[in-house]
Amino acid sequence: MAERSRSRMPDLAGVRLWLKRAFTTDIGFKVLSTVFALAIWAWVQGERVVEQTGHVEVDWILPDDLTPIEDLPQDLTLTVSGSQAFVKNVRRSDLRLPMDLSRARSGRQKIQFDEHQVDGVPENVRIVSLSPTSAEIELDEKVKRKFKVTPVTSGEPASGFRLVAVTARPSTVELEGPRTVLAGLSTVSTAVVDIGDIKNDVDREVSLIDLPKHVHRVGGEPVQVGVDVEPVRASVELQGVRVAMGTRGWEVSPATVAVSLEGPAARIESLESSDVWVLVEVEEGAPLQSLRASGVRGEATWRVFQPYGEEVQVKRIRPETLDVRPAR
Repeated sequence: MAERSRSRMPDLAGVRLWLKRAFTTDIGFKVLSTVFALAIWAWVQGERVVEQTGHVEVDWILPDDLTPIEDLPQDLTLTVSGSQAFVKNVRRSDLRLPMDLSRARSGRQKIQFDEHQVDGVPENVRIVSLSPTSAEIELDEKVKRKFKVTPVTSGEPASGFRLVAVTARPSTVELEGPRTVLAGLSTVSTAVVDIGDIKNDVDREVSLIDLPKHVHRVGGEPVQVGVDVEPVRASVELQGVRVAMGTRGWEVSPATVAVSLEGPAARIESLESSDVWVLVEVEEGAPLQSLRASGVRGEATWRVFQPYGEEVQVKRIRPETLDVRPAR
């Protein structure tokens, strides 16, 4: 029984000998066969007919005096057929379609793309389709016109300040574009200038926005938007303002007056009667007699003092003249 089992076991020595001969006998012939098989496979793959797609850029040639109203198609899809060896580079090729409309006239017209030659298609490749095959375009006369510039702002000046003026420089610009499009324009707008919480004048260079298609500015200096602001002004009449005599040997009455002031609202609102005073002075050599002091320079003159200098102006005092006399 044991001897019968051993007879069924493979002859390991024989297997090793067979494998050795398979890889070492006629090695040159076997290598050549492998190379030949690979070459046949590559040839078959290269000759297999396939389809491939690519993108075609359209080169438009238009008359100098015409311009499109809407955007022209710039990119088409091309499908080609041929052996794999030739069509595989279509996606990487620079495919272009020249569209010479240099003799075209104004108006709407239909353009057939598939009637023109695509440049850059590899040899031995057949064009299957071009999509889209056609397009409707509209050309119009190219003209120039001048338009008023409208400056656009957003926000409000800081509290206590008001908007005085918003101007554009230059106030007009020249635009070029389709005649029918420019005929529908009345003004052009600038980009928005934010004036929120400003306390000083603003001057900024801006662009023009919302221009229609195929309309552009012709030359000229950059557009500037100027914003002028000023403090909000207010007025007040302060009662009981002290009057002081500034010249020795003289006295004045009344001892207090009412003073009317005008200036920036923030300054005016902060003033109290104690912040303001009136100084009366008598001119040297004035006669020793009763005089009338006024705000006009003379023998006796009054002046109003307040903490904000030229920012705040004195409008008047009541009474307008003061009694000045030699001290007793």
